[in-house]
Amino acid sequence: MNQVPGAEQIAIPYARRAARAVVRDGAWTGHPCFIIGGGESLIGFDFSRLAGKLTIGLNAAWKTSPTVSLVLDVRLMDLLHETPDYRTFNGAKLWLKTEPCRKYTVLELEEAGVGILPAANLWTTSLERGLLRLSNAGPAALNLAAILGASEINLLGFDLKTSGKKVRRWHDDYPPQWATAAVVLERFRKEIEGVAQYLDVPVYNLSPDSALTKFPKRTPEEAGL
Repeated sequence: MNQVPGAEQIAIPYARRAARAVVRDGAWTGHPCFIIGGGESLIGFDFSRLAGKLTIGLNAAWKTSPTVSLVLDVRLMDLLHETPDYRTFNGAKLWLKTEPCRKYTVLELEEAGVGILPAANLWTTSLERGLLRLSNAGPAALNLAAILGASEINLLGFDLKTSGKKVRRWHDDYPPQWATAAVVLERFRKEIEGVAQYLDVPVYNLSPDSALTKFPKRTPEEAGL
């Protein structure tokens, strides 16, 4: 695994007691989980179908009420500082930190119930060591699901392709200047597929039209939704 420029080890404990039972090594052992990405294949998807499932919502997918919200983008964390609904969101809130927030202080993060995880340069096997941080949220989410002990992992909204010059998302929460150029998606795809070697449980791609080829595809219905 290549070292990630700027990644660092930050030993700030995740102290939110209410979420510790959900976010701890092996907490999901024997249970499947779903990771919610941002791809346009989720436009019109009924997220209530995920009720009762163990889910990890990436970045803006905290709005889907996942079991765990995992934010990597410091720009988004700055926006969430001004988002009352995020503060009252009842799921476990995690931020994989590689640089300081411009608006949140550590104390404010703790008061908002956000757990800060160390950013690691390599795949990890315990939350104490943080999560793998590459240039997109997918590898970190897969690392988290593996540490939690999920028996299988289902990917939703991992399209990693677009018919235009910019990536279209299922939500419109990001300002236009945050649009991801299509050329960046190939790097994202390689990063996600590159961590497959560390996974010892089945991973399924539920996006009907996805550039990911490493993981077998199936429908949401086949995954129990």
